Amino acid sequence: MLETNQMAIEIKATVVSIVPFEVNAQKPTLHPGDFTIPKSDGKTPSIIIIGESGFDVYMGAERRPKYIHVKVSPYEAAESIVEDFVQSMIATTADARPGIFWVPGEFKLDEVIEKFLDKIQAAKEIQHRWFLELVKLADDDWTKSNHRHSAISNLQRFACESLGFKREWNEAIKTNPDLLTNIPCPACTTMINKAAMLCPNCKTILKPKEYKEKFTLANELASLGV
Repeated sequence: MLETNQMAIEIKATVVSIVPFEVNAQKPTLHPGDFTIPKSDGKTPSIIIIGESGFDVYMGAERRPKYIHVKVSPYEAAESIVEDFVQSMIATTADARPGIFWVPGEFKLDEVIEKFLDKIQAAKEIQHRWFLELVKLADDDWTKSNHRHSAISNLQRFACESLGFKREWNEAIKTNPDLLTNIPCPACTTMINKAAMLCPNCKTILKPKEYKEKFTLANELASLGV
């Protein structure tokens, strides 16, 4: 009697991005859980292949096994990457959002361009409308803040540049970057004072050396009762 081994077909998904900056998606509970989609030039998409991932559930010290592994399908992971990224951005609507989507299956870049040209074109158009919304919002922020440069985010400036627009709030920064008192946190992109050692939003330590020195001294003073 002949024994045959049937190999399961591994299901995968492909995330397609026309976003002209790198997209970093972190899913701490998933393994693997770090996904990086390279920036696009705005014309040719970037892609990333999503395979199966999962997470462990603790069942209790007396249970055997103590942990069980729950699988997450590539489709679920891909949808989460796309939607979480979109929802994390400002000024998005159903018709104006980053140009990123996913499709079932594993595809090479040339295959994506050939098979999903309509989706790519739609992503470009919807992203263009998003950039317009970002600039409109920046115009309002500029007026409401009495021309305060820190009221404008780097994302809004990026959209302005991508569209080829000229705005007072963007042109001045090119010649005098010191006008900015706030900068985006490199971890969560929240605008924070550029002198901050710790992001008040995500608690990322931005200046490890200064942070360590400050709190080491504070702890020593506290131990002395000062």
